[in-house]
Amino acid sequence: LGKRQRWYDGEDLFKEKKYNGSIEAFFDYLRDEEEDNVRLIKKGENQYSFEIYQGTKIVQGEINEHEVTAHVSLAGMEKGLIPVMRRLLELNYALFYSRYALHETRLCMLFDTMREGATPNKLYYGLKELAVKADKQDDLLLSDFATLKAIDDSHVIPFSDAEKEVKYKYFTFWIESTLKRIEELN
Repeated sequence: LGKRQRWYDGEDLFKEKKYNGSIEAFFDYLRDEEEDNVRLIKKGENQYSFEIYQGTKIVQGEINEHEVTAHVSLAGMEKGLIPVMRRLLELNYALFYSRYALHETRLCMLFDTMREGATPNKLYYGLKELAVKADKQDDLLLSDFATLKAIDDSHVIPFSDAEKEVKYKYFTFWIESTLKRIEELN
């Protein structure tokens, strides 16, 4: 019940307008101790900064007495490219809590909400949308547009060639054995 209880604590504290406690309970709920994937740092009375690691991306955010903001960098772009901007504009229509943006030479995703409206549910779904979509879209954008550059991925440790070979060997084995089994079925 440990993590689930932290969720309930966050909801109860929010209803009591104890926003700091609600935020701390929510981020404790998100954090996986083994992976150390979520970091919340108290910076002052009503101020925090946070990081959430999702795949190859890091969601960074700030919380102050008025709002919660979060952003993640997707790719570097030296000059504005109409096809890239059109893709991001189209992708924005599928988002509920976040949005794509261009900040100087960086393609980003942003999420923000007023602190008084930052229920654990809204934070969860907003940050989830931001993290999951960013982790997927950075790879898709980089593969579709050769002029874009990977950024903010220094924390990613690439697989060794030996590890890639083992993974490839077993993936192909599993795929072939599954296909063989399917052929045997009526």
